[in-house]
Amino acid sequence: VKTAMALRSPLDWRGVLRLALVFAGMLAGVALANRYLGESGSYMVSFLAGLFELHGITLANATLFAQQHLTREGVMLNTLLAITASLAAKTTICWIIARNRFAYVMTAFFVLLAMVLWAAYFIGAGL
Repeated sequence: VKTAMALRSPLDWRGVLRLALVFAGMLAGVALANRYLGESGSYMVSFLAGLFELHGITLANATLFAQQHLTREGVMLNTLLAITASLAAKTTICWIIARNRFAYVMTAFFVLLAMVLWAAYFIGAGL
């Protein structure tokens, strides 16, 4: 059975504008959380955004760091929290799609990856 696939033009301005709005929303969310709730607020926003869109929240944190609104340590922890959330979301998707050996292997891989990332963070932070 063949199904037709609708390809969109790379010049689809509505798609580009939607993506720009998502990125702008993440940037504003982290900046507002950091301003009104402190760095712990930016941690929360980074984790929640990482569940859905890792690239956008990483770009938002990098932009705020470049503008000196976040510390280096804060950006490192924000990024690590976003990556951890992304791995958790991917694990959940694996279990929703297939409850078999693939889900077990991917879960083990994602947990191992998260453990290595957190260990590298704590070793690098000198804790």
